[in-house]
This record gives sequence, C-alpha cells and structure tokens, in this order.
Amino acid sequence: MIVLLLAAIAHADDKPWAAGVAQADQDQALAMYREGNGEFEESRYPQALVKYREAIKHWDHPAIRFNMAVSLINLDQPLEAYDHLAAAMKYGAAPIGAEAFAQAQTYKKLLDGQLTHLRITCDMDGAEVTLDGQPILHGTGEATRLLLPGAHQVVASKQGFVTESSSLVLVPGKEQMHAVKLVKLEVKTHMERRWKASTPWIVVGSGAAGLAIGATLEVLAHGEYQTYNELLAAQCPAGCGPALPPGMQHVNASTTSHKTTGHIENVAGVTLLGVGGAVAIAGLVGVYLNQPHSVLEHAPVIVPTGSGVTATWTW
Repeated sequence: MIVLLLAAIAHADDKPWAAGVAQADQDQALAMYREGNGEFEESRYPQALVKYREAIKHWDHPAIRFNMAVSLINLDQPLEAYDHLAAAMKYGAAPIGAEAFAQAQTYKKLLDGQLTHLRITCDMDGAEVTLDGQPILHGTGEATRLLLPGAHQVVASKQGFVTESSSLVLVPGKEQMHAVKLVKLEVKTHMERRWKASTPWIVVGSGAAGLAIGATLEVLAHGEYQTYNELLAAQCPAGCGPALPPGMQHVNASTTSHKTTGHIENVAGVTLLGVGGAVAIAGLVGVYLNQPHSVLEHAPVIVPTGSGVTATWTW
C-alpha cells in the first residue's frame, strides 16, 4: 500500500529526523522516493533499492529505510533488512505512520526468528578478538552482532597467551554468548634423546666384540705360522727341493695346512679388526650425539517473505 502525499516543509523542532536537512535535499529525496515506490509496485525490488539508496543520500528519512527493508526482505537479504528496519523505527510511528510502524514490528519479529544474536565478552586487557576474520573487540569489553545462522569463528590472541580459536554453530532465533578465555602460555621443556640410551652402547659393544674376535684370530694365525715354520725347519733344514734326498723334496701336506689355516685366520682377523674398530668408533660417536637435550613443548592451540506494503510519511 502506497499513499502519495504532497511535500511540505519538515521542521526539525517537531520532526527531529529532518534536523539539518535543507529543503532542496528534502525535495530531491521525495522525488527519488516516489520513483522507488513506482519500481516497488512493479515488484522490481533491485531497481527500487537503487532509487531508495540514492534518496537517503539526500535525506536519511525513516520511511525510506522502511521501504528499503521491505525490498531487502523480498530479496531474501535479512541481515541488511534488519538494520534498515531498526533505523526506520528509531523515531517511533510518527515519520512512517501507525500502520507501517505496526508492520515494521511484525517484520522485526519475523527477522528475529531467522537471524541469531551473538554476544562476545572478553575480560583480558590487550586481547585482540576477531569474528569471521573481522576485528570485533580490543581488550576488555562486550560486543553484540546480528548474524546469519550457521558456522562462525571467533579467534582471540594476545602475546604470551595461547591463541583461542572457537568454531560456533549458531541457530536461528536464538541469542548465543561466547566468553573469550585466554590461557597463559607456559614454556615447558623436557629432556629427550635421539635414540634409546642403550642403542649406541650396543653398537660400541658390537664393535668391541669384533675387535676381540679379530685380535684372537690374529693370535691364532701367529701360532699357525709359527707351527708351520717349526715343522718346515724340522723337515727341510736346508730347504726343500726336487734335487734333495727323499723326504725333503716336498713339504708335507700336514705342515702346509698350518700355513693355510694361519692365512685364513689372519685375513679374517684383520677384517674383523677393521670392521670392529669402525663400528666401535661409530658407537662412541652415537653415545656423544645421544646425550639428552632440552626440547621445548609446543602449547596446543585451543582450538562452534515477501510483502507489498511500503511506508509513506508527512513531509
């Protein structure tokens, strides 16, 4: 329902919504308002909004705000519609008429059922609090926001405190409160090794065992060589050869076996001495590297209808 009225001078003394608004601006606002109403009657709500937005640049009149709210409701934009409704009802029924004011109250109740109010409190000086990435509080205080239902995120931070990140799931028609609680960041450490304390010592022990076996084989090899030399000297005092008497032409196989055994033991002993020494050294290096060292413990991040009614006013 649209009621077209003739414009008359609106004085600030009896109409505070006209304070400081020149007559020329009032006239321009009225003209744009009427054009917007024409678009509204044809259900061209986006076009009507363009006209109403231009009108309030000249005069922020409650009736323009009301018509903007109704247009936004028809365009399913409840958040912005709610803000314009609040502005339209600021001065009561006088600027928009009793019928429109009553309907504004009805719209407000409907939007209250579709939206949610979130109240955030903080009792920490110097804390920075954001809602969905936008700053909302600095330090102690309280802030209330009207939001669409669904998922929202509150993040609070302060130097020396654990950052709080809270995911909130807001339901329509309900008011929800979130109290920011920051926990002081305590630096904790604990002693830690690269490996188990026994691991490098096992390596050292393995190397030492290799050294011991290698040394034993070297002793045995020396004994075999010595036995070979003694038997050879007994059989062939002047050496063995084909021109010598029988029994001295060839070295006995039993004598030669001592030389062969000594050679095998010598090779194995030298190999074990080299490998065992390298393993023992690696183990000792591991013992050094495995000394316990202090490790900083990381603190956890404490990581939630359309309508065809418009308003008119007396100018």
